[in-house]
Amino acid sequence: MSRMFGTDGVRGVANEELTPLLAMQLGQAGAYILTRENKHKPTIMVGCDTRISGDMLANALMAGICSVGANAVYVGVIPTPAIAYLTKKYKVEAGVVISASHNPMEFNGIKFFDGNGYKLPDALEDEIEELIKNGMTGVEFPNGSGVGKVKGCQGGIYQSCGSDRSGGSDRHEDRGGLRGRSRPLYFCRGASSAGGGGCSDPQHARWDEYQRELRFHSYG
Repeated sequence: MSRMFGTDGVRGVANEELTPLLAMQLGQAGAYILTRENKHKPTIMVGCDTRISGDMLANALMAGICSVGANAVYVGVIPTPAIAYLTKKYKVEAGVVISASHNPMEFNGIKFFDGNGYKLPDALEDEIEELIKNGMTGVEFPNGSGVGKVKGCQGGIYQSCGSDRSGGSDRHEDRGGLRGRSRPLYFCRGASSAGGGGCSDPQHARWDEYQRELRFHSYG
């Protein structure tokens, strides 16, 4: 059998080769492998491109993430390098982008980034693949309050999961991070959200400000 991960993540025709079931399994195995040493509930940032299958795969992926006890932050449509950059900037444990780059629209893909915003080495991808092939053997699935949550809001993203990679409490005040519950973060794609709330509060980081910031960073 050929290797599941290619040169740039797992790709295939959405709903045929890259199914919602496989996306959920990748969410489970990826979240488990990338956060297994954490002593707190980890957070994984998820974004996608504009393909119509993005919503289907993102929801399946995030269901898998939450099922192993991690939180997911869904930032919606976003460039691939932005996920890599924001994963590191906001100190979440990992990032995932759902995109097939230049491939035809019926294709899609799932690519993981580590907490520093780098593509996973082959060895970690092989561990994720092996765990899926072995039916997640040895992984404990939490229940009750141990299940993860998806954080988001209509028209943007609101995050207050309280991830703390240093092992501190949810109330830890992190400079520029996503941990402090009193520090809401909005990624907006317009002047106002679909719900009419918008992002006019100057304390909120607006999407256009992130676009300007991202232009000045190289992602290798």
